[in-house]
Formats: sequence, C-alpha cells, structure tokens
Amino acid sequence: MHKILPLIFCLLAISTQAKIMPAEGAKLNYVLSGFMVDEKPGTAQYRLQIARGNYSDNKLFNKNVFIDKKLSSNRTIEELPDFGRQYTWRMSYLNAKGKETMASPLYHFATDSSDAVDTTMHRLRVIGNKLGNSEMMITTDFKAVIYNLQGKPLWYLPQIEKFGPRQVQLRDLKPTKWGTFTCLYGFHAIEIDYNGKIVWEAPDNGQISGDSNEFYHHELTRLDNGHYMVCGDEIWWAKPDSIAYGKRYMPKDIEVQAQKGQSYRRYVFGTLIEYDSVGNIVWYWKSRKHFIENEHVALGNKPRYTGFTHLNSFFFDEKDSIIYMSYRDINRVVKIRYPDGEWLNSYGSKISTDSTDPDCTYFCGQHCVRCLPNGNIYLFDNHTERGHEEKPISYIRIYKQPETDNKKENVTKTWSFACNIDSNASGGASTGGGVYM
Repeated sequence: MHKILPLIFCLLAISTQAKIMPAEGAKLNYVLSGFMVDEKPGTAQYRLQIARGNYSDNKLFNKNVFIDKKLSSNRTIEELPDFGRQYTWRMSYLNAKGKETMASPLYHFATDSSDAVDTTMHRLRVIGNKLGNSEMMITTDFKAVIYNLQGKPLWYLPQIEKFGPRQVQLRDLKPTKWGTFTCLYGFHAIEIDYNGKIVWEAPDNGQISGDSNEFYHHELTRLDNGHYMVCGDEIWWAKPDSIAYGKRYMPKDIEVQAQKGQSYRRYVFGTLIEYDSVGNIVWYWKSRKHFIENEHVALGNKPRYTGFTHLNSFFFDEKDSIIYMSYRDINRVVKIRYPDGEWLNSYGSKISTDSTDPDCTYFCGQHCVRCLPNGNIYLFDNHTERGHEEKPISYIRIYKQPETDNKKENVTKTWSFACNIDSNASGGASTGGGVYM
C-alpha cells in the first residue's frame, strides 16, 4: 500500500474545456467518473440519469436507470457499480419550477476491465479506520489501483500507449494537486492523467549522469511550484583505495574492470535532478563528491556486503529549503540545503564497528524519509541490511532532529510502531517499504 489520501475532486481532472463527459463511446479505466454537459444559462437544476446497458430507445433507457438525481451544477462525480460494463446516460435541464426545458441525447460509454481490478485475483481489506473519514482512498504501488475503504477498486492504470503492455516495474505512484499522477515506469519518470495519458516525461539524455541516460529510480515528485524532482544515478569507476568507504567495502557483487594494469570498481552514486515543466534542468545535486570523502561515513575493518550508498527516497521541505535523503546501504539520512547543496547533517548509525552485522541503533535499511510540520522526521525502518537473510520486525518511526546542525548530534526517537501486526506474516521487510502521515 503506497498511500492513504482523502477523496479529492482534482483526481478526476475534469476539464473545463470538455463539452461532454464521458464522451460518446468512451472506454474508462475507472468507475469513479465525472459527468458533465454544456452549461445553459437560466437553468435552475440539472437531472442526471444513468442506466446499465447500451440503449438508443428512451423507454428501455428509463426502465434500466439506476442513478437518477437532481444537481445544482452541470457537473458531478458518481461511483459506478462495476468494471467491464456498458452504460447509457443523459442530462436534463430544469427551470425554477422543476420542469424540463431540454435534455441531452443519450450518451454511451463502457468501463474496461483488467486483472488488476479482478477481486477474484487481488483483494484489499481495510480492517479498521480510526480517522473517521469514510471517503478516503488507498492507492497501491506496482499494481497501480485505487480502492475505497470497502475494498472496492475504483481506478486502475491502463496500458500506456507509448510503452505497450506493461513489462517493467511501476513504482511511486502518487497523486498531485493538479489532478494527475507521477510515477516511475521502469527507468522512465512520467506524469499521467486520470485516463493514463502521459502529460509530462523527464528528459533522459544523461546530462547529469554523464552516461547514456539518468537511471531514474525510486521517487518522482511534482513540487508546489510545478517543477519536478527525481532520483537518478551516476556510475563511477574508481580505484578501491580512492573511495573512502571503498577501502572497507569488498562486496561480492560489485563489478571490477582492469584498466592499464589497475583494478577499478564500479560505484553507484545517487543524484537528484529538478526539471521545469518543459524539461529544462533547474537544479541538481550529486552525492559522489560528498561520499568520496571519509567525513560522513565511518568504517570498520571487516568487509561489508555492498559498496553502494543506495539513495532510495527524498523529501523536499520547500518552505524551509531543506532536502532530506535516505541512503539505505549506509543506514544514513542526509540533510542538505537548497539550492546551494551544502551538506548540513546526516543521521543514523555510522558503520564504525568491526562487525558485518547491521547496526540498527537508530535505523537500518530504511526507506521513505519524510518531514512533519513540527520539524520531526519519520521513515520506514526496515531494521535489517541487504544480504542478511533473517526476517526482521520493521518499524514506522518518528525522530526529533537536534537543535543545531553541528554534525555531532544525532536524532532522538520519539515514537515507534512495530509492523508485526499480522500473525500470518513476518512483520518485516528486508527491502522496500513506505509510510505517509
């Protein structure tokens, strides 16, 4: 489960330019649909009627109407009963006396279906809701479906025309205040509308990575100013003794190249890139120049599993111009200032003992760092490291930041929730995980 959010009308992205919605012959990937006709001056009320089935005869239409309501506006949102069905609808115009002055033609549309919303294959069950809001929705990553709190699927991501049948991982699907969604589709960073049409795509020319592409991963966020920020990677080949943590990390899966009689290892350093609405680079930050030095990562003498830092999430506090980043494989949360990129602080357990076991004093293998309005940070603490096969108990945790960024003080845990709430599951995740508050 990626995120729980209130039911908001902008998700439907009802266009003020549209004449009729749903359009004649439309095929919808949702059952939570907008209905709209042309506005007519002098109309006191509108009457919406929706029938199951495809009809051109008014009598048959009237006989099968299951939604019949009067509206104060020429647009509304209705929840249809099923995917894989045909529907017919019309809107009538009423005067102040409630009499019909005219009616639209009968319009026809269908709701498509998909394995993703087949409840014989995939189900979601909400076992409790203490927030008191019955109009909340749940969006799922990977499968890309929106559910209501009764477990009914309302929307699914259809096949994206540019990419064809989905054969890659989709992640970080989340709504924006513009009535769209952002997500990572494989290595593509895209924004889509409610119908699954691409409305924006990040350039992927390797301008920051110096490679053939930017290797987008984990997180894409549309900022309050309309810009986009996304995680990328920079591949760097270096002699092991030239990278501070490379002297200690001797992983079993890292690539080695021989160049002029010297061994070079392949290191992956995270990048952050900000684009404007037309794809111009506004700002970027490279972690390589910071992690090459030993200042931020203390190490012991025994080999570690991995040689990567593994950026897996970020949070941009736009109000205070601060960016937080989670680096899973070194168990650190990094805090920098925007836009100068100055490293302000880093939190978590330093790798400072002569042990191959993870130090989870603060958190380890963590994901999804975020910041609360009071300045506290929270994250999903996987509580294990990659390469350790034990089944951990993972946690959702809140931490208070130190008063000053003196790089000596660490965070203080103020709240923790253990995820061992299901007797049929292990209560933990060795990889992945997210939380939103």
